[in-house]
Amino acid sequence: MEWPPYRMWMCQRKDNKLRDEFIAGVEQFDAFARSQNEYIINGVYHCPCTKCQKPKYLKPNDVKLHLYKKGSVQGYWT
Repeated sequence: MEWPPYRMWMCQRKDNKLRDEFIAGVEQFDAFARSQNEYIINGVYHCPCTKCQKPKYLKPNDVKLHLYKKGSVQGYWT
């Protein structure tokens, strides 16, 4: 599956190295997720890391930490 341009940051974490593109993408993802109703109402949003694979709702700092440590699920679009 080919990554759309706006999700290319998700494949910029290679060999446990955090590239600038990946860090910027995590920040952009966080900003967008904080604008969604689930965060506005409950202060949490889905974690798209490879461990959680989206079913878990976590606080933003926990989601960011998961993404930095584990990377994101391939094919995560929502």
